[in-house]
Amino acid sequence: MNKKLLVLLPAAMLMLASCGGGNTDPSKTDPSKTDPSTTSTTSTTSETTSTTSETTSQGETINYGTLENPLTVKEALEIPTDVEETYDKNSETLTRIYSKQMLYVKGTVSSNSELNDKGTYYRFVYLTDSSTTDELYVYSFSKAADTVVYVNDEIIIYGYLVNYNGTLEIATPGGLGEEAYAWLKGDITRGTSAITVADNEWADVVLSAESGVNGTKATATVTAKSGKVIDKVKANGEELTGNEGVYEFTVEGPTEITVEGHEAGEVVPSSLKVDVFASNFKLEEGSETVAKYKSGIVTLTLDKNTSTNNLRFDDTDHLRIYKNAKFTIDVDAASVVKVVFTVAGSYDLSSLVTFEGGTLGEDKVTLTANEGVKSFSGVGSAQWRISAVEVFYFGE
Repeated sequence: MNKKLLVLLPAAMLMLASCGGGNTDPSKTDPSKTDPSTTSTTSTTSETTSTTSETTSQGETINYGTLENPLTVKEALEIPTDVEETYDKNSETLTRIYSKQMLYVKGTVSSNSELNDKGTYYRFVYLTDSSTTDELYVYSFSKAADTVVYVNDEIIIYGYLVNYNGTLEIATPGGLGEEAYAWLKGDITRGTSAITVADNEWADVVLSAESGVNGTKATATVTAKSGKVIDKVKANGEELTGNEGVYEFTVEGPTEITVEGHEAGEVVPSSLKVDVFASNFKLEEGSETVAKYKSGIVTLTLDKNTSTNNLRFDDTDHLRIYKNAKFTIDVDAASVVKVVFTVAGSYDLSSLVTFEGGTLGEDKVTLTANEGVKSFSGVGSAQWRISAVEVFYFGE
């Protein structure tokens, strides 16, 4: 069997699209730090909030909003960014331009937002409102550990407005002396989101409702079509557990129900999903550079290889793999059909990793095996993170 070498072109640091993505790692910030809104730093204050307004030397009054009267997205985008600082980051001189004060802005989390976790306390969203067609990007903000934000929710964010290469965003400036965090403030107003069913050939699906308030429950009644067998029912990619054909799910922004199945009598591969948590990996005896984790028929090996970064085992919901580190999957099965990675955060496995032993499928994070392949080995061309590996296989 000839192994095929899959070379996946680097994305030139996909995550550098925002100021925070290029210069700060939200998982390293301290969300327990004192909320800056509790300390008065402005010339005009109220009893309940710290930021209200400022009068410039030209006599112009700049309103930064309050918790009770936050700015709209349109108003926030008009705040001057005239504080400039230059600092050294990894021997590179960087400049940040940002507002003089932190501001309060209210907006609706827009439909094209990325709500991927990058650590326990941070999310990334775009805000919009009825006053403008523009969107305001919020790079990172601190939130309560049990707080979840969905698309269509209305939220209030407190932070600096940063001008990053001409793009205005609420962000952690990073490197500017004392870092300034963005904060989720006040109550979340839950939005109403559509519930839809993706086209499929396996089953008929009846929804309990075509929309629902974010965070509430709904159900899908799924009935297999003649000659078909249902394999999985998912809501926004998360597999559901049914009870006599009824599947309950939570409305989490626009929610899509998908059904996977096969023809009756068809032999289908088994699958095993392995949650790839860094804490599961243990160093090999006598080694500080190689760690392994075995779950069922799957053995995962992490090798520091030529990476300049040591192996990291303090992430609780994903495995962090640095540039030039090596990741290997070995499967004890007669034949592997494909391997599917769940990528944590905005890191794109396909653009950051070179794999041997597989060819790329339509899904950017799916490796389709060549016949008889039982081992995949990849070297990261930049930092990447995975939270799960699902192996589809035929048994011995």
